[in-house]
Amino acid sequence: MTRESKTSPRKIKALERELIAVQAKVKGHSYPDIARMLGVTPQAAHAAVKRAMAKAHALIADSADEMRVLRTQQYERLLLALSGGIQKGDVASINSATKIIQSLVELWATAVPKQTVVTGPNGGPLEHVVGTWEDVVLMAQAARAQAEASVGGGPVVDVTPEPSGLLSPGEGAEGEGVVVDVEAGGDAQGEP
Repeated sequence: MTRESKTSPRKIKALERELIAVQAKVKGHSYPDIARMLGVTPQAAHAAVKRAMAKAHALIADSADEMRVLRTQQYERLLLALSGGIQKGDVASINSATKIIQSLVELWATAVPKQTVVTGPNGGPLEHVVGTWEDVVLMAQAARAQAEASVGGGPVVDVTPEPSGLLSPGEGAEGEGVVVDVEAGGDAQGEP
């Protein structure tokens, strides 16, 4: 069985439909609208847009890969040019090579991702408690006492700015409370 040419009339017609379909979709047309434009079913219109987008993504990915290969070759030539200075211990050559290697790592996304994990006391989960303003005051006093004990009983200077918008004792409707982060001296936030 012979393969159909990429420039056969049928393939060209299919490409034209895909182009019309994706342009119409970009302009905000629905699949039923696109189907009427092309004289096909809405499912066929959707498939045409999907094929066109897949081809575009593949083209972009291929271009990006080609760019990475070219950039890698440039970096390799630069590293080769710096190799003599690196072997002699030239600090500028070593620094330049380090920057080039970092650029290669970023280019190929081979760096280990940085991860930030937020945990509560002793690596446990963060705890949230809903309570009254008096509960917040008691918890803050307990956290301050704990902090003072951890620095050998000396005074602890509280540099936390006054939170704005919090309920003061006696303010707000009955039953309103605040959310408190139970981690040493966590912030309190009003909860409606």
